[in-house]
Amino acid sequence: MALNYRTQKPFKYGLKGSSDIIGILNNGKFLAIEIKTGEASQSTEQKNFAAMIQKFNGHYFVCRSVEDAINFVKHCLS
Repeated sequence: MALNYRTQKPFKYGLKGSSDIIGILNNGKFLAIEIKTGEASQSTEQKNFAAMIQKFNGHYFVCRSVEDAINFVKHCLS
């Protein structure tokens, strides 16, 4: 979600199930990081998105901390 700066109302954007953080690494591979807090788990749409990214040789990870995300990216680049 984001906030419309004119109306100050929140709105949804993006594809249902896509990761919270997406990008392309300097080695050309797609990177997708899903952020979860507490006991939250992936939705069916998020699991399907993960499977698609992995099918096409991209990197997908569910992280629960900043340290998890940093370590995952470092691993992807090594």
